[in-house]
Amino acid sequence: MVDFYALMWLYLAGHAFDFRRNISPEWPPPDRALALDCLILRIVPSFDVEGGCRPRVRVYGLNPRDKEDRTTRMLFNMAKKRKSIQYLRQADCDVVKIDIQCDVQGDVVLECIHVSSDFSREEMMFRVMFNIAFIRSNILILSKDDIDVLRDARERFTKDFRAEVLFTDMDSSCAPRVPVPTLGGEEKGGQ
Repeated sequence: MVDFYALMWLYLAGHAFDFRRNISPEWPPPDRALALDCLILRIVPSFDVEGGCRPRVRVYGLNPRDKEDRTTRMLFNMAKKRKSIQYLRQADCDVVKIDIQCDVQGDVVLECIHVSSDFSREEMMFRVMFNIAFIRSNILILSKDDIDVLRDARERFTKDFRAEVLFTDMDSSCAPRVPVPTLGGEEKGGQ
């Protein structure tokens, strides 16, 4: 019989590149809340014949401002409007920044979804699950191997793909802003 904990240990040992760097001297690490600032995609994945995608982001987790309700809920959902979801192509940009501005605590699920050109269909690009207590230096850097993707979607990401999730301290975060995808630091669309 296969021991689940032994398999988990082997998996974590193989991914020790981030875990060793982020280990706190305190165990378990203290629970804290952060503001999920933005998602940065380095090298746009190809989810259509033109070599691009229309990314839509959703965030699930505990609302740190509601101490009574400890149920998981959707904390952020990019509007499904033609103005807010821009079409991005690998040929046009190397870096895409998607502002999120969402307070998070504990276990978090971040989903990035591709929306079809007629906005009638969604396809999961990738999903990431993490716990805020393990975030150090307010950044989470993920390679192609660190994200959860559907089996047939793996080849849509280049080997150099990287997603960066940036955080700020919850108290220092400003009022929520309208999410605006940016291409190489230059705003495209939005208001």
